[in-house]
Amino acid sequence: MKSITKKSVAGLLAVALLLGTIFATMPFFNVQAEDTVNRPVMYPAITSSNTINTKVVFLDIPSSITTEEEIINYLTSIGILKELSEYQKI
Repeated sequence: MKSITKKSVAGLLAVALLLGTIFATMPFFNVQAEDTVNRPVMYPAITSSNTINTKVVFLDIPSSITTEEEIINYLTSIGILKELSEYQKI
């Protein structure tokens, strides 16, 4: 088995640096911002005293989300709306 020499380590580092530079400057995919709509959203919020209050905020929601079920799933996925079981624990 060959031993690792300083030259081979330096060569590997040079290749890694070159690849890192190439990938850092290369756009991986064309990301276009999705149109959003600023909508008022009312949802239950758990307070520090373990009570449930209603909170109203204006959120930028993607315009492709139109139904109530999609809005609920979106709010749950971004962490604003908790799962129902979280509210039932109180």
